[in-house]
Amino acid sequence: MNLLPLSKAQSNILTNIVNNHPRLIWNKQRIDEIKILLKTDQALQGLLEDVIVLGSYICQQPPASYHITGTNVFRLLRMSR
Repeated sequence: MNLLPLSKAQSNILTNIVNNHPRLIWNKQRIDEIKILLKTDQALQGLLEDVIVLGSYICQQPPASYHITGTNVFRLLRMSR
């Protein structure tokens, strides 16, 4: 097996994992760091604005739904393959 070395960003992510909750990377300390960065980093401010606009748009969309028409109940199975 040929494994590639981790990039600096990937290895940094692994060091920030909370020990008592291995899937938790986003914690209060990181949130506070980002709030401080938001005051001076214009690129981060633009990214946050884009995320808010996109999130607002997504929340205004109707939820996805699937309606079976007719007596063909196996149509969903065929479409999923």
